[in-house]
Amino acid sequence: MRYYWIVDPKQRTIEAYSLRAGKYDGGVRGSGSDVVKLAPFSKLSISLALLWRPT
Repeated sequence: MRYYWIVDPKQRTIEAYSLRAGKYDGGVRGSGSDVVKLAPFSKLSISLALLWRPT
């Protein structure tokens, strides 16, 4: 399976998609200080606040 992540550090957002049957679907979106679980690491909780530079 293939995965596609879109990370926008200026907007502090992340989107993650999985390729299934030739189409990307199952989009998960997080922003700011959300805690997300993104494929293929769905057992790992990721705190987005750790990704962004302090303002």
